[in-house]
Amino acid sequence: MWPRFVAHRGCRVAVKPRVNPLEGSGGILVGSFLVNLGIRLYLAPVLTKLITVKIAIEREAGLGQEIGTNRPGRLAHCPHYMRLYRAFRRTHMIIAIGNMVAMAATSLHLYYLATKLCSVHL
Repeated sequence: MWPRFVAHRGCRVAVKPRVNPLEGSGGILVGSFLVNLGIRLYLAPVLTKLITVKIAIEREAGLGQEIGTNRPGRLAHCPHYMRLYRAFRRTHMIIAIGNMVAMAATSLHLYYLATKLCSVHL
């Protein structure tokens, strides 16, 4: 396909074809699927176990009814709870970042499809 020659004022000029940076957007969509699959298979079960143990410890200590705040109270001095809480926050953060990456990849693929559907070639 390359090089393509075009006649310009009596001489032949080699013209490179235009390259669309989103041409391989199928790979972007596959990447989004793999990120979501990894989250669902490996991180979500870990997070649910951490939440279950964390809620049980907070209920036993009489805490955990607050919404939107984090005041561990007397659990702040419990090393087991603090390790559990850090693991919960870390896992939750990784899942949130993975979801944002997957949403960005899906949006990029949607943009690619919209440009393909709405483009007019004259």
